[in-house]
Amino acid sequence: DRTNAVMISQSSPAYYDSVINGNVYTGANLLGTPVTTQAGLSTTTPALTLYNPVGSGVNLVLINCGVLVTTAPAANTGICLAFNTQNSTPPSATTTASVTSAIIGTSAAPRGQCYRVATLAAAPTMFRAIGGVSGAATTSTYSMIFHPDGQVVVPPGVAISIQSTTAVAVVCSFTWEEKAI
Repeated sequence: DRTNAVMISQSSPAYYDSVINGNVYTGANLLGTPVTTQAGLSTTTPALTLYNPVGSGVNLVLINCGVLVTTAPAANTGICLAFNTQNSTPPSATTTASVTSAIIGTSAAPRGQCYRVATLAAAPTMFRAIGGVSGAATTSTYSMIFHPDGQVVVPPGVAISIQSTTAVAVVCSFTWEEKAI
């Protein structure tokens, strides 16, 4: 520029290269099939679980996650992300979420696994608050989107899940990039 500073501009959207290279995926609860969580950190009813299998050869880099509260909870509810420490035991009793490549319409399959229903190997630990809703006063849907933009990395053998402080019906999503280790 006129002050001799070097200027850099972004020539394409932030995640375009990762998406076009086929490395970005989204997993979500099927609309119309919300998951009702249990109160507190639970091994049996997380709202959505993203698991990186042992030996996957990639890290799952969380781009964003979304939570849509579909019915008013009985009490105030906090929504958070929780993790399970590295473990060779994958989640069990799983029901796969709806997973798609960010290149919509392609049949590419991720190495990471996303579950609408899962039983975790151990009780998880909360690490990020996403938001919350007040109790019965919430009469319409309410959504929250958390944008860690790569600040959360799920290595092989680790699961993260969306959890709540009280029982609440939600539809959720994770978007992640798979980066070779």
